[in-house]
Amino acid sequence: MTQRFPHPYTLQDAEEWVANARRNPRATHRVIEVDGEFAGGVGFERLDVERDGVAIFGYWLGRSFWGRGIATEAAAMLSEYALTVAGVRRLEASVIEQNTASARVLEKCGFVLEGRLRSLYQDRDGAVCDAFLYAKLKDD
Repeated sequence: MTQRFPHPYTLQDAEEWVANARRNPRATHRVIEVDGEFAGGVGFERLDVERDGVAIFGYWLGRSFWGRGIATEAAAMLSEYALTVAGVRRLEASVIEQNTASARVLEKCGFVLEGRLRSLYQDRDGAVCDAFLYAKLKDD
């Protein structure tokens, strides 16, 4: 996980996330709910100008929900919506090198590894890390 994502994740963090999502007309965010409990989030944010039709895609899931296929199901559903209904032609997602489980989620959803982004992130301990860039196209 990158430093951008708060840890521990508090109620105030969740409220700010919802408020920001409501203010951003280029973003589509959804809550992941499991058995009536808030489990995580999934979303995409459209880019513009020369990258119109492209969106940055991402998701997160609380640790207690890992290993059950929940992230894969949520990512598959929203990526399909983005590419077939919302008019996005390309989704991009970057994954910190150490997060092999997240990379596997993207692969199971049809995202293709396009390259390594060197020294892109700092992890929570401040270590500089590479990332992998994945993409899924409307016509894939």
